[in-house]
Amino acid sequence: IENMRLPSGRAPRLDMYGHNPFSNRAPNLANPPSRENIIDFSDLARLTRLVERNLGTPHNPRPKLFISEWTVPTKYDQEFNFWVDPPVQAQWITAGLEIGRWLSSIYAVGWIHLYDEPPLSYGGLLEVDGAKKPGYLAWKDG
Repeated sequence: IENMRLPSGRAPRLDMYGHNPFSNRAPNLANPPSRENIIDFSDLARLTRLVERNLGTPHNPRPKLFISEWTVPTKYDQEFNFWVDPPVQAQWITAGLEIGRWLSSIYAVGWIHLYDEPPLSYGGLLEVDGAKKPGYLAWKDG
């Protein structure tokens, strides 16, 4: 983010900053910062400050965050190196959507993979046969 500044030192023009906060831990703003400069869902308040400090302009001092892709796999997944049980997926979705509502800097939260897509991805809200996972209802009710 610091390197997005223009050669003149000014921040670029942008409406929003997009981020995909994939995480192997439950979303909770009280969590300590992620390691190795990874910004996961628990770091979104810190990301907000980083974006405002480096990318804010007089015209747009507080660019919103667009969480374009998020998922919590429920089985071994070739795209991610973690997964949780389906009820835990629902808990994490509920916690993430609560953060999305609480942080005024978040414009929207998007989900990737409606359906599981074996063998590549098990991050869907629906099983391959269309059966609803607990996460589907958490997303729907969130």
